[in-house]
Amino acid sequence: MAAKDLRDCLLIQLSQFDKTTPWLEEARLIISDHLDLLANHDFRTLMRVTRLKEDVLKEAVNLIQSLDRARAVDPDWRT
Repeated sequence: MAAKDLRDCLLIQLSQFDKTTPWLEEARLIISDHLDLLANHDFRTLMRVTRLKEDVLKEAVNLIQSLDRARAVDPDWRT
C-alpha cells in the first residue's frame, strides 16, 4: 500500500496495530489533525487542542515515535 505523504504513511502503520493497542486512538488523533504541532514539538498546544493529559500525550508520542518514518520516503520498501 503506497502512502501519499508522511501523515498517510504513519496512519497506514497505525491501522496495522490491534485495535486494543494502548494510546492508538490518541496517536491517530495527533497524526490526523495535529502533525504540525508534533513536528514543532509544541506539546503545550498539543495538550490543549487534544485535551490530552501530559502522561497520555507522552504515551501517544512514544507510540508514534515507534513507527517507521522511512517508509514514507523509501521507494524500494515493500510489504
